Amino acid sequence: MKKIVLFSAVALLIFATAGCDKKDDNNHTYPPCMQEQINEFISDTNSQKGAIKEYKYKDKIVYIFWRFVANEKIEVVDPNCNVIESIIAGGVVGCNPKLNEFKYIETVWEYSKIKE
Repeated sequence: MKKIVLFSAVALLIFATAGCDKKDDNNHTYPPCMQEQINEFISDTNSQKGAIKEYKYKDKIVYIFWRFVANEKIEVVDPNCNVIESIIAGGVVGCNPKLNEFKYIETVWEYSKIKE
């Protein structure tokens, strides 16, 4: 009987934790205000590639939605969707010296219509 209880407990534990690393559509790792930007980006036929990247800036966690277009105006937002900065990125990511103040942490969302 103890073996059945132990086996059941282990099986339940495995079943309960099997999906812990997966994220569903409601468990985003970026500010919720960016969802509308994502939807617009995906539906825009001219958009090719985009990403939301997380950075540390002035000791705060911030997010930038990159669309990878020349002279892009980007908004830097905090986790509560407050705009911290607006920056012209320049033709190439990193061309604006202001961007050197951002410490990259991770890419939290990315999408590409380009077949690689």
